[in-house]
Amino acid sequence: MPAVPLAVVEEILLNLPAHQVVRVCRLVCPEWKELVDSAAHWRERCRREGIQPCDASRPPKDWCQFYFITKKRRNLIKNPVADDEFQGWEILENGGNGWEIENNRKPFPDNTVTKCFTTSCWLCLKQQLIDLEKEGYNAAFMDQLQPHIKISDCFVPYVLCGGYPSSHNPVLGNTHTLTFTHLYTRANFVNPIHHIFGLWGKPEHSPWKPM
Repeated sequence: MPAVPLAVVEEILLNLPAHQVVRVCRLVCPEWKELVDSAAHWRERCRREGIQPCDASRPPKDWCQFYFITKKRRNLIKNPVADDEFQGWEILENGGNGWEIENNRKPFPDNTVTKCFTTSCWLCLKQQLIDLEKEGYNAAFMDQLQPHIKISDCFVPYVLCGGYPSSHNPVLGNTHTLTFTHLYTRANFVNPIHHIFGLWGKPEHSPWKPM
């Protein structure tokens, strides 16, 4: 039986699930391993699935790693825009008139977001616990790849009360859980912000506080 051309094998691999290619197909023979380990394979897989780096001038050093991290990227915060009132959140501080849910007073960049959490003039805190392993991020993935975790927020103006921006204070536990504490008083400006936490597995660089 004549050997199957590598170009045909490559096309077959590109049409199989990525995890199957890594766990099974890669072990078939040296030629298949070389195909699976090549940057070209994962770059083409990314292209076909519409996965692109944020900055095209800075391509990933490891296209395979980039592919799997991107496929796992999603918002882990439950009920982030008050669609289900306060479900998923634990209220820690309820100063002034306390936490409330209101319709957006100004247009939001995402027009599907119509509600927001609001507070009065005093300290309000809420938090939620996220178990990374239950969300599908196993210990090996988190410890070895150490993907960046991005925290984003957007402030709504309220001119009658002074205030300071909200902040998400992630706390990383030994069992790969995250606690997000949302500290908020009404701010007198509109400003979307974000912060990216990286190198969190290295104590000398870690922005995380131990539980």
